[in-house]
Amino acid sequence: MTINGWLQILLFFILILLVTKPLGVFMTRVFNGERNLLSPILLPIERLIYKICGVDAKSETNWKEYTLSIILFSVVSCIVLFLLQRFQGILPFNTQELSGVDVAANTGSAFNTGVSFLTNTNWQSYTPETTMSYLTQMSGLAYQNFASAAVGIAIAIAFIRGIARKESETIGNFWVDFVRANLYILLPFCLIGALLLVSQGVVQNFNAYDTATLVDKTITVEVDKKVADGNMLTDASGENTKETQAVKTQTIAQGPVASQEAIKMWGTNGGGFFNANSAHPFENPTPLTNLLAMFAIFAISAGLTYTLGQMTGFQRHGWAVFAAMFLLTFPQLQALNIMNLKSPESAILSAVIFNAVVIICLIPLALRGVKYRPLSAEKLLQRNLMVYGLGGLVVPFIGIKIIDLIITTLGLA
Repeated sequence: MTINGWLQILLFFILILLVTKPLGVFMTRVFNGERNLLSPILLPIERLIYKICGVDAKSETNWKEYTLSIILFSVVSCIVLFLLQRFQGILPFNTQELSGVDVAANTGSAFNTGVSFLTNTNWQSYTPETTMSYLTQMSGLAYQNFASAAVGIAIAIAFIRGIARKESETIGNFWVDFVRANLYILLPFCLIGALLLVSQGVVQNFNAYDTATLVDKTITVEVDKKVADGNMLTDASGENTKETQAVKTQTIAQGPVASQEAIKMWGTNGGGFFNANSAHPFENPTPLTNLLAMFAIFAISAGLTYTLGQMTGFQRHGWAVFAAMFLLTFPQLQALNIMNLKSPESAILSAVIFNAVVIICLIPLALRGVKYRPLSAEKLLQRNLMVYGLGGLVVPFIGIKIIDLIITTLGLA
């Protein structure tokens, strides 16, 4: 890799590192129901949503009820998206007069798309700009980008609560976590992100597609030859006969792109407005939009590692997960694995086990106390630097390496 490549990775790492703590603290406050920066504006809206939906924000559920809520919400969301695709032909905001998905003239898979966007997989087996109407893109796909991301965040928070709470049968309220994830984490940042994308030239409108006449008249394309009744002409072997056609015009697709692009990246979704996804100039026109897109993909995930440390009371665990995530994302950073640990997974497990062992070992010391010995300030400083300074650097490396060897040998990671 070139020096320029390393500098770009370093710059990106610094940007993510700078937002990890503040975003992690912010999410901790949000999901703990504590006052935060956006509370004066959004708290009244949050309370109104609970009142309309009949949700008791103070009530919590066990893991079974929490899981059932997720399943029920997901099933209903999938059905709504499926129906929206099927009936888009008779619904508004369909400037290209596209038929419903899965009918003869539109061969996308409504069920596949519904399940895919529901599960945050966002696999597109179709060409979006020739398959989905503006209403389906906005109210169906973009909505699912918000919903599936919020569900994922809620599950992460519930998992963290399960680790942090020692003697509790509840892990939170899914509906509360879902509302807070959307209201505080996703919507405000996506609003700002969409405006930034528009400022860089990302398209955001409801116009019908434009048709442009090509300057180059020599462009041709090979297509299947059709007979008068519209059926394909086949040869003796049954294969479709090809013919060469001149390409004189180009259809320029557009629509509400920026709003969907923002949540696609911030919510770590896939499924772009165009078939080429973020390689399309209408989705990603400048180096700045490319940087914003990459930044948005990592920000929430990085912040959640700090939230993990905050909510469990062991911040080093959060940083261990953060480090492992970056090692998995950038294989080039393997060069920094000076301890030659087996894998990021074994590194996290080894660090967690080491911290647990240290805490257990410190319990007898805390109960017994430390014998007081009068020392001068200079000698006390030297002693502390040797014991806690040098020891605090060397012992963890040795301990984590030994644990890594053990769990690797046992096949635990």
